[in-house]
Amino acid sequence: LRLADEVPFNQQAYVRDIVQRMMLCRDPEGGYARWICPGCQYEQRVPFSCKTRFCPSCGKVCVDNWVTNITKDMLEVPHLHITLTTDDSFRPFFRRDRWLLKELLRLGAQAVQEALSDRYPGMQIGLVYTFHTFGRDLGYKPHVHLVITKGALVDGKWVEIEGIPANRLSAKWRYLLCKRLRELCPSDTVLQQVIAKTFTDHYGFMVHTQSFYPKGIEAACYIGRYLGHPPLTTSHLTDYDGKTVTFWYKDTQTGEKIVVRCSALDFISSMVPHIPPKGLQMVRYAGLYARCVKRRW
Repeated sequence: LRLADEVPFNQQAYVRDIVQRMMLCRDPEGGYARWICPGCQYEQRVPFSCKTRFCPSCGKVCVDNWVTNITKDMLEVPHLHITLTTDDSFRPFFRRDRWLLKELLRLGAQAVQEALSDRYPGMQIGLVYTFHTFGRDLGYKPHVHLVITKGALVDGKWVEIEGIPANRLSAKWRYLLCKRLRELCPSDTVLQQVIAKTFTDHYGFMVHTQSFYPKGIEAACYIGRYLGHPPLTTSHLTDYDGKTVTFWYKDTQTGEKIVVRCSALDFISSMVPHIPPKGLQMVRYAGLYARCVKRRW
């Protein structure tokens, strides 16, 4: 693996361990449990699974369990799905310092809450949010996914939310992220130049606010799909001959099906940057879905 080129040094040992565990998933060489019938002495060996989110099989199990648990707490009201993206010029900095993803996630929730507060003062929504670093082409494209209740508590009464103006949210999102990065990296002259250019150009911070789900369980299943699958689903893998990998994706701009053929090493190298840093919490809850609030229900 070309970890030196794809992963920060302080994460390389962790990423190598995740990949090795995934390769040995349900392989007896990675360990197994042995069951023996006390009557007939029949022996059954059950290989251990890797239990990593990066694994298509184990990731699916983790997500199914998460969806089952979260749907018990989600309100039976309509929900909105919001996506917040970043400008291309910011992506190398997030790839270099993966812990900036923590700020990306926090600021995404803050931007949504502040944009709604401008229209509904004193409101309290339910919010579940996570981040992704990959696009359909496996490029490094950090962005935030948020699921919010299409309504809020205002002075103890439930008020329907008509929606969030995309332009207002985009401006709030851009401002909060640029301001925070400027504070965190004052000595990074290249990043400071990118931030200054962003404040004048106003490009790249796309906001999508159109997805709607009538029930909380549907919203949970949708965001759970984002949590569970690796950067490329197995259904998009079409061929592997021992040396080269062939996969496809649909271009978001044109809708065209793009077929990619690359070496196995290049394929793995394009996947491993998307393994999240060790210890980084990928899913967070706020407002009505915060733990301290849910306990009062």
